[in-house]
Amino acid sequence: MHYVVSDIHGEYDKFLELLKKIDFKDTDTMYILGDMIDRGPKSIPLLLDLSMRHNVICLLGNHEYMMSRVLDEMAVEITEENAENRLTVQGMQAYMDWTMNGGESTISQFRALSADDKDGIIDFLNELSLFEMVKAGDRKYILVHAGFSNFSNSRPLESYLPEELVFERLDYSVDYFENIYVIVGHTPTLLINEKAEIYHEGNFINIDCGATFEGGRLACLCLENLEEFYI
Repeated sequence: MHYVVSDIHGEYDKFLELLKKIDFKDTDTMYILGDMIDRGPKSIPLLLDLSMRHNVICLLGNHEYMMSRVLDEMAVEITEENAENRLTVQGMQAYMDWTMNGGESTISQFRALSADDKDGIIDFLNELSLFEMVKAGDRKYILVHAGFSNFSNSRPLESYLPEELVFERLDYSVDYFENIYVIVGHTPTLLINEKAEIYHEGNFINIDCGATFEGGRLACLCLENLEEFYI
């Protein structure tokens, strides 16, 4: 089976509970559509776990994008001195954006890692996919974190830059791809219809059900039969 999850936001315990609920096996495949980190309590333990799973494919979200930009400039040491002396203006803005969007706990956990584990996290972030195309049953899917900035039907997906796919919210009025389901996270469904449940509209599916927010849930969708699971 193929499963899709998004926006775990450091809720590692919920993720482990979800794996038990769906009886996730070595023969299954799971796609995580970014925003694995920040806000929740266990972002770094979650990343360390995911980096070791051969059958979990993780995509870049805007939170991983912000983290990666900061780490690249700070040479993996996040300290006040580094922030003052090593960051460029653009890097300082990225650092501020990250911390203001729930990055403080992730920074604290990252600083406590060994040098080898820090390097492993950076390698993992650098290998995250921007999108995935998946066929399950008789359906075709495009999986992406947020949406498509500067979209054109004639533009190959491979030509999109990271910031064009991790920040732009999906426009449900646009016919992006014919006969292909687009699955995203990024925008909590609580903000769409005030319900912590997977949102379907035409060929669009949003699976960010606000796992780290009050009243939210961690959601999972099975691509073969569109069965929904919640924690």
